[in-house]
Amino acid sequence: MKQISVIGAGQIGSRHLQSIARISSPVTIHVVDPVAQSLGVAAQRVKEIPGNNNIVSIHFHNTIKDLPSKVDFCIIATAADIRFSVMKELIEATAVEGLLLEKVLFQTEMELEQATALSTGHHVKSWVNCNKRLFPIYARLKELIPGNETITFTVKGDNWGLACNAIHFIDLVEWLTGKTITSLDTTKLDRQIHKSKRNGFIELTGTLLGKTERGDKMVLVSTQDEHPAFLLKVESGTVMLEVIEQKGELVVKAKNDEREVESMSFSPVYQSNLTHMVVENYFKTGQCELPTLEESARQHLLLVKSLNGFIHEITGKKVIRCPIT
Repeated sequence: MKQISVIGAGQIGSRHLQSIARISSPVTIHVVDPVAQSLGVAAQRVKEIPGNNNIVSIHFHNTIKDLPSKVDFCIIATAADIRFSVMKELIEATAVEGLLLEKVLFQTEMELEQATALSTGHHVKSWVNCNKRLFPIYARLKELIPGNETITFTVKGDNWGLACNAIHFIDLVEWLTGKTITSLDTTKLDRQIHKSKRNGFIELTGTLLGKTERGDKMVLVSTQDEHPAFLLKVESGTVMLEVIEQKGELVVKAKNDEREVESMSFSPVYQSNLTHMVVENYFKTGQCELPTLEESARQHLLLVKSLNGFIHEITGKKVIRCPIT
């Protein structure tokens, strides 16, 4: 029987837990959080899921030390500012086979550089939850993009959390194109730092630009206007693809005359319906379709360096720990 652990029972961690409660093979689940209230919320959210005989037992712990000596798969869903220290404590305390880390991964260059070595040194297979790769709508988008054409990838919306969510789209662009984003341009970001909804963290608005080694362009726009529509658009030399999330619609147009060629509807994908599939696939194959820790750490390093430089420009203060989560 497999042992699964979720460390961090907050908003994201409890959704991971809800999904694991749907798993199709026998498991024992261990949930770790130092805050009793968070454990209580997590326990309540598990009760919202229909009963599953494959859940042999669920244990709620206050510390990592309470985990069994071996964990087959673990999810770390803490805030980014403590995630590296939690990962280090976990790997040194118990034998972990598979590990899924939430994003934003870590906040410092040093942590990003050390994490891969830590994982490799302890023979832990590690991935990062940039989960848009798992959405059927983006799989279809990838099929529709001509592989031999450069693209312009644009995301535009109102206050959608550019700083904390940019990594999702950096990873998505690389996955769609098979090319590496080599540069980020922060010069078009608004020269204002906003308080995040999460205490102690920040947010940014404006435009973040990126470019791949091939010349593909990424344009991420977060406005302060009251325009709730969120649009994702991919343009190549021959096609234009629009994902309209509010309508749950993908529209494909011919670039030369913008006539609609194809339209398909889709439903939103929630973490509470994803994690069990990731875990089941790992148990069957030892692999995962999400970005590896090494791959994601490289992406995060580019983002953290760029945002730290921008924050330094605005505040005049040297930034070591990028305050995003």
